[in-house]
Amino acid sequence: MKSGVPSDPEAITAVLDRFDAVQAEVASLSFDALTAPRALTVKDRLEMVSRRQAAVHHRLTHQLTPQASPVELGDRLGGGGVQDLEGTHPRSYSLSRS
Repeated sequence: MKSGVPSDPEAITAVLDRFDAVQAEVASLSFDALTAPRALTVKDRLEMVSRRQAAVHHRLTHQLTPQASPVELGDRLGGGGVQDLEGTHPRSYSLSRS
């Protein structure tokens, strides 16, 4: 899917479910058999994934900021912050809620 092309919530949820499963699989691997150069290659690839993930997170934050009230964004103390957008609180990842 290309960035900017509207995706339906079910498609997004399906992709995130696959992403979660693959991340869990990677986390369960033992990297003991890798040589130093191969381990560095794996680290580089994981860093690239992390940067892509951060970019998606930023796009969602940018989208949510004008759409939701501070309370909806997790501001429980009335200070106007968006702590929840930065991932400090666990959330249900279901996109079926409107």
